[in-house]
Amino acid sequence: MGAITSKQLLRLKLVHWLNRRRWTLGTISPAEIHYQLVFDSAVARSGVAIPPLFPVANAANSSLLYLLFRLTQDFPALHMLEIGAGQSSIVLDALRTAGRVASLTTLEHDPQWAEAIRARVSHEIAVAPLLATDLHGVRTQTYDFKPDTRFDCIIVDGPVGIPHHSRWGTLKLLQESLNEDFVIIFDDAERPGERQTITKFLSLRPEASHIFVHAAKSQCVVFSEKYRIVGSY
Repeated sequence: MGAITSKQLLRLKLVHWLNRRRWTLGTISPAEIHYQLVFDSAVARSGVAIPPLFPVANAANSSLLYLLFRLTQDFPALHMLEIGAGQSSIVLDALRTAGRVASLTTLEHDPQWAEAIRARVSHEIAVAPLLATDLHGVRTQTYDFKPDTRFDCIIVDGPVGIPHHSRWGTLKLLQESLNEDFVIIFDDAERPGERQTITKFLSLRPEASHIFVHAAKSQCVVFSEKYRIVGSY
């Protein structure tokens, strides 16, 4: 529970530094290979029809895909909101089709990108422009989106990251749209701007627990007591 610990922060900074070095050197994180193998093995045994994926560059990486697949196996009736369309949208759509997700909405601010992903999925891709706003003392952008329901799980993977207070505007959606019991996955958690947003959310919900998963990128998973087994991921 509580804030990011000094040990966790050191690991996040290390992943961030290593990832920038690996892009330069053209090498692959061993942990990324590990999660790719785990994900591929789980998919092969599940009977879920996952279309071809390309989890490279800025797309969802293997540890994020692993988290989504495992979470929907352990909790197969989640009402989910995905912030930012991409490769993960394709995986989540396949899981929804297989009956492992109760409902799914993907939120995207770029109409062209939304249309490209919409052509590959059958769930709702909601296009919502970004609006300038002041939130918790920070000038930021938030989605022009007012859902008519609340969600058990929200994946924060948009909009495009920035150096400081990245994706800060999603805090508004998290405050307004989460159920009392919840799971949140913050992608790109190793980046300084995303860490600021995660730290702020943890201060807003001090009763929640959190873990980090590290591979080519890092994810922070924040969860309430109902979803405590996520702590073993």
